[in-house]
Amino acid sequence: MAKVEYIDYEAFSLPALPYPVYYKRKSFDHEREPRLAILDSHTGSSLGGVLVNVDFERLMQRVYVSPTAPKWQNKS
Repeated sequence: MAKVEYIDYEAFSLPALPYPVYYKRKSFDHEREPRLAILDSHTGSSLGGVLVNVDFERLMQRVYVSPTAPKWQNKS
């Protein structure tokens, strides 16, 4: 698991893969999210997708919807 770095995309050039999976826009730095990326040990590239069983009730505390999101996304 890697810590996500929150950066200003205008002022920072992203390095080659796999590193972009560890970056998010600075405006999301309040999230402090961990990310898990499963990469090919020979190429360092993403394996595309791996099914992982998780307990969302344990992982998620809240879901926030952007105040600028369309009304259909803001339904309770």
